[in-house]
Amino acid sequence: MAVADQKIGISGLNPSIGIKMPFYSYVFVALLAMSGAVSASLWESQSAGLASAQEVSAASMRFMSKIVSDYMRANPAASGEISDTALAPFTPSWFKGDSRLRVAVQDGRGYIFIVVANGERIPAQAVIGGDEMPVTLGIATNGQLVSPVAGTVLLSIPTLIPNGSLVYVI
Repeated sequence: MAVADQKIGISGLNPSIGIKMPFYSYVFVALLAMSGAVSASLWESQSAGLASAQEVSAASMRFMSKIVSDYMRANPAASGEISDTALAPFTPSWFKGDSRLRVAVQDGRGYIFIVVANGERIPAQAVIGGDEMPVTLGIATNGQLVSPVAGTVLLSIPTLIPNGSLVYVI
């Protein structure tokens, strides 16, 4: 049979001659597709984990406000950073909040703060909560509490609170 008599397929090649992929090419394509699916799944898990950690931090700050209020009522002359040991009598045994939370008291105000690292963000709305009364919440900047929304200075805060900390004032 002459070359001119051969039937030409859609791709311009004779289908009986076609390009054949070795078996390992199919395996490679399958592995590539599976690695893409696994990568997407890991990304979603990491995002969910980060959101969960932010929720724990926010909930811990909200709950800690009651503990600090009770502590301040019992110790009206307290001032400075308050240790976990000092807060223990006011803390329920089941409460295992964010271990990065720290507390300071000065001039009758309580400051619950968390030093955020590596660009971590804790949404202000998560700390405030839906039905709660407004609180003073902001970012520590050079001894000032700065509004995360408006960027204005809200009040002076103890200088022991590190810059960049999220601060909840009660």
